[in-house]
Amino acid sequence: MLEIVGRIHDTTGKATTDPIMVEAFEHNFFDSIFPRHIASPVTLDKDGWFKITSTLQFGLDIDKIYLIITDPLKKFVSVREGQQQKEFSPTIDSHGNRKWKSGIIDDINNIDITIIYQDCPVPNEFYEYVVIGSGFGGTISALTLANKQLAINNKNGTNSKICILERGQWWVSHEMPIDANSTTDGKPTIRQYLEENNIPYSTWAYPDNIKGLIRLFANT
Repeated sequence: MLEIVGRIHDTTGKATTDPIMVEAFEHNFFDSIFPRHIASPVTLDKDGWFKITSTLQFGLDIDKIYLIITDPLKKFVSVREGQQQKEFSPTIDSHGNRKWKSGIIDDINNIDITIIYQDCPVPNEFYEYVVIGSGFGGTISALTLANKQLAINNKNGTNSKICILERGQWWVSHEMPIDANSTTDGKPTIRQYLEENNIPYSTWAYPDNIKGLIRLFANT
């Protein structure tokens, strides 16, 4: 029986209260397509500790184990492991969930993970309208209000603003250019805005390669 033990905390050493899930995998040649899951995901206890227990023994290389932790509220700036502060890599899974992937863990019996959080200051701007949700209904409502207010602003010299609140995942086409240099009209895209502001997003699944085909079937 294999046990992987560790603790997750912030920069002050305080245990995080976020509903984080921790998963363990064994690195292999086909890792990006067929990751080898060692055990079911686990949560943290009140002190930030986690323990992953695996019954896998045959063919398991404990020197190739890495972790993936969830970022449920999408407010991690950085995730680091050990005294050397090895950086985790941010990833987005096929369902748009923000996750952080570690490198190979040196000591699976005493894993120390530090999370650096992003400050979320409350904006002090005043908005004439607030639209909840950026789906079809919210988008049409915001566009209608924007056109109405634009005419009023131009007429009265005012600067009315509309705020759209969205807590879900951004999705864009993989064919959308990442910056204005790649667009036909030289104008920036929403993908560039997401990149520049470090906002997590994912691309729609497309079956033009093996990984895209697997994602397409996984999402249907």
